[in-house]
Amino acid sequence: THGWSPDHPVLSGVQQIIAFAVEDTGIGVAPEKQRIIFEAFQQADAGTSRKYGGTGLGLAISRELAVLLGGEIKLVSVHGQGSTFTLFLPLHYSGPDNARSAPSISAAGEMARAITILPVAREERIEDDRNAIEEGDLVLLIIEDDPHYARILLGLARDKGFKGIVATKGAVGLSLARQFRPAAISLDIFLPDMLGWTVLDQLKLDPGTRHIPVQIVTLDEERQHGLAHGAFAYLVKAPTTEGLETAFNRIKDFAAPRMKRLLIVEDNDIERQSIVELLGYKDIETVAVATGGAALEAMLEKSFDCMVLDLRLPDMSGFELLEKVHAEPALADMPVVVFTGKELDAEEQARLKAMAKSIVLKDVQSPERLLDETALFLHRVITDLPAEK
Repeated sequence: THGWSPDHPVLSGVQQIIAFAVEDTGIGVAPEKQRIIFEAFQQADAGTSRKYGGTGLGLAISRELAVLLGGEIKLVSVHGQGSTFTLFLPLHYSGPDNARSAPSISAAGEMARAITILPVAREERIEDDRNAIEEGDLVLLIIEDDPHYARILLGLARDKGFKGIVATKGAVGLSLARQFRPAAISLDIFLPDMLGWTVLDQLKLDPGTRHIPVQIVTLDEERQHGLAHGAFAYLVKAPTTEGLETAFNRIKDFAAPRMKRLLIVEDNDIERQSIVELLGYKDIETVAVATGGAALEAMLEKSFDCMVLDLRLPDMSGFELLEKVHAEPALADMPVVVFTGKELDAEEQARLKAMAKSIVLKDVQSPERLLDETALFLHRVITDLPAEK
């Protein structure tokens, strides 16, 4: 749809060109900014980096890769409406060394404007415990690209009785998780090859790794997002290890083989019984109550790993119960799946999102979703559940 440069040193001399166009309907790029966004560390405005993520290197790297492949990237954008980035590549390209004429090589070099290639730091190998793991060992996988911080986490993990494995990239972390099936994972969000959110999603999509508790340790405060996506805990990196000590104790207790506990709060007897039958199995202990008061009493008596809550209760609203739960430090982190037939307005949705990890509205699909959401927050080994579940 959009043409390549007519004087391009490679494209102008080939028979077939392939084009990949990516369109969006985003904020667009102002005309005077369209050239600079391909430069390293440049973005259309200073606030963009904070709001839309990225370091400003992606397009610079993409442009250089396009040049190395004998092609180029073009941008057509209307500010406030969206952009189309098109990558043009020769269908057959033998590389600059075998190019037919020397001028085209120098022109391609000119196009790349002799970018200064900085030496890439050699990936630091951290001596972990991967070669010393035996049957029955508690293994913690640490996905962290800062070698200094990775060593701190590894030391803490060993102090708590774990054997530690370290990955400095997300893709490596995913493959180690599938290979070693660790008891728990510590995950940083800012990794060199992908965001930790992608790693978390991949872990939770794979039935073989979905049940592994993931503790996020990062610089950025996006706690609710992490917990809602199935993270076990969310910690912001601090100069002292005090918070980490507590977190490692929590994750060790959680990873130890034990029966997970689910609390069901539903006042309708038939509904309550059907939820118990839907969710219950020998891998979890289920307690079902009919009122908010009974729910609070049960929670203060023993700890639960997840609560399913109907908003319509005889003695208090589900909102009130959630507020009481949030006021108790020991209960504040417990995942709550709200299961309701009540139509929620935007304000109610926002209020719930701040306190509950998930909202499931009662409809035809809801039994499956309820099972899926609670299994995620209970870290159930779904491959062990019977076929009908």
